[in-house]
Amino acid sequence: MIQFQEETFISAKPETIFAIYEDVQGWCQWDPDVQYSSIDGAFAAGTVGRLKPRNGPLVKMRLIHVEKNRSFINETALPLCKMKFGHQLIPDGKTTRVLHIISFSGPLAFFFGNVIGKKIKQGLPEALRGLKSKAEKQSGT
Repeated sequence: MIQFQEETFISAKPETIFAIYEDVQGWCQWDPDVQYSSIDGAFAAGTVGRLKPRNGPLVKMRLIHVEKNRSFINETALPLCKMKFGHQLIPDGKTTRVLHIISFSGPLAFFFGNVIGKKIKQGLPEALRGLKSKAEKQSGT
């Protein structure tokens, strides 16, 4: 398995940040690497959707874990590989620690981790800055 993560601290409650995550169509407003995203139903485990990266093909994704105001994981099936994108919210005093964790597993994990993973990893800091800005504006901080 190949895995990497990025984190930030946001001056907003987990509920505020999670509401931004739940607005899947709005991901492109704070993550510059997302051109389009949608889900077919509620923001709950088992719901499927689509995501179009700015520099990649449209892919199907599925929410495989959702714990409201705490975490969620979406998964994309690639040829002989699964890519999971985890999001965790950890209250830390007046801020929330936000972790974005990407993992690749399966026979072609090394290949996709190096090809796709490197691009995602490069964009994570900017995506987290966008999330931080949006959440703190909504919180008035």
